[in-house]
Amino acid sequence: MENPLPRSVIPVAVTVASDKEPVTVDGELMQSASGFTLEFSVKHDRFTVAHDGVATRIKADGDMSYDIELKAEDTSTVLSTPFGMVRFAVRTLMRDVVSTDSGMKIQLKYILASDAAGEIERTVDISVRFFNK
Repeated sequence: MENPLPRSVIPVAVTVASDKEPVTVDGELMQSASGFTLEFSVKHDRFTVAHDGVATRIKADGDMSYDIELKAEDTSTVLSTPFGMVRFAVRTLMRDVVSTDSGMKIQLKYILASDAAGEIERTVDISVRFFNK
């Protein structure tokens, strides 16, 4: 997902809706020929969503820390759980991105599966609004 070409940083408003109340924060979008990287913070957590035609990587650093890659084939990740650090298989169900003149809509759905914790389905909806539109 790395692109050697310089990328411009676009300030954006990011609305994240998951299993909690939707939250809107300021973020930064860097677009490249192969895709984009979106960065934003919610409280003490810094999130990065890097997307291209092959994969979408969701990374969090802070109170929560994880690195999940969504793509056609299954991947894996290690997450902190009440059971301790647990390796999860990651199965992608959806990774859709729709761009418009005023922003973009990112819809991600995946299943985390492990023997210790069972299957956990996660859905994340992210709306990005350009400030100049």
